[in-house]
Amino acid sequence: MQNLKPILQSNKFLVILFVLTFLWCLLSFSISSKSIFSSEQTRIEGKIFFFKVDGNFLSITVDAKEKIQAFYYFDSLEEKKRVESTLGYGKKITLQGTLQKPSSSSIPHTFDYKKYLSYQKIYWTMSVDSLNISDGGTIFEKIKTKIYQYISQFQNKDYLLALLLGNTSYMDLTAIQENGISHLFAISGMHISLFAAVLQKIFRKFGKKGDIFICFFLIFYAFLVGFTPSVMRSVLLFIFLFLNDFFHLKLSKMRVFLFTFLFLLLLNPFNLMNLGFQYSFLICFTFFFLKPSKNYWINLLKTSAIACLASIPISAIHFFEINFLSIIWNIFFVPFVTFILYPLCFLVLIFPFVAGLLEISVCFFEWINAWCQNITFGVIVIPYTFPGLWIIFYLLVLNFLRLNKKKYLFLALLLFLCVKIWPKINANAYM
Repeated sequence: MQNLKPILQSNKFLVILFVLTFLWCLLSFSISSKSIFSSEQTRIEGKIFFFKVDGNFLSITVDAKEKIQAFYYFDSLEEKKRVESTLGYGKKITLQGTLQKPSSSSIPHTFDYKKYLSYQKIYWTMSVDSLNISDGGTIFEKIKTKIYQYISQFQNKDYLLALLLGNTSYMDLTAIQENGISHLFAISGMHISLFAAVLQKIFRKFGKKGDIFICFFLIFYAFLVGFTPSVMRSVLLFIFLFLNDFFHLKLSKMRVFLFTFLFLLLLNPFNLMNLGFQYSFLICFTFFFLKPSKNYWINLLKTSAIACLASIPISAIHFFEINFLSIIWNIFFVPFVTFILYPLCFLVLIFPFVAGLLEISVCFFEWINAWCQNITFGVIVIPYTFPGLWIIFYLLVLNFLRLNKKKYLFLALLLFLCVKIWPKINANAYM
């Protein structure tokens, strides 16, 4: 490893790695992948990758050498109970039904379901007529199933699944997204840092051996949450920082962060199109230039404001809406979720009798969340804008933090204002 030290510290190596990653991503996006299935196929055999039961509706992702997104409606309550009792990660499943190509969006610049699935290498959806599930799966997949089944017994399973395993499919995220606090329900650096901090305190007497155990535990945790890009960013960053310290490579945290970014893109270039990946890396990269304050509340306000500014390009491109009040809302919600809701979710798993406290906390959270949702004067609707302008906006924000010169922040806000009012000045604008 010491032989690699000068290479990893070399700026030339970093530049070469950037170029190779860029070419690999370009090649991956330009080559159109072909499915191994055809529309004539009516029978699919594979293993269960993901599933969700909502009322009489079952959504299931099947890994059959190629992933298929399947949908099934239960005929009766008895059938629902029977199927639910057999569902499990990694189990073998046989589907009978009709394969269909996912539909594309007919409205420009809006969510495209076909593209969304293609980035996950899913090219077919299936309307299922019948299904059969049999045993299967690795020991890790069976453990994952047991954990999900245990959590699903609780009344607030939607919050437990979201905060502990990053599964928000059972939550109504409308108010949470509108208030700009959805990042609290996506497993990210905050969750991984809390996990790692608790584990480090437990295993600190074991020294480096304890850190090695934590690395393996975090990898298993990433498996539980489905190896989502935002989680992988946090887990790999922790592991790479540990290796940096263990082998005395003396790499800066910024360089380790960049290696993590490039490594994830080399593993899967389509991570670049994942919203969690975009938010996670962009905001985390911006924080490298933020000078922290010793006061917790001032620091929270600064990080909330900078996170809001840094995320504007992504929010504007994907959602055409910015909620500047999220800066204020996060001052309350971040500590509440971090120090009350999140720890209570853990405690409920170990001590089920505290479920009442979690229920009270959830009710209070939802009441405040609904109240904040009704205050809309801070919500700004953004017209479609050439993405290049948002890159300029972000670079101005970055220069403001890096050089500590307010003129860059003024120019960024001026550009934002121009983007907002330009369609009113020019009715034929491209936006």
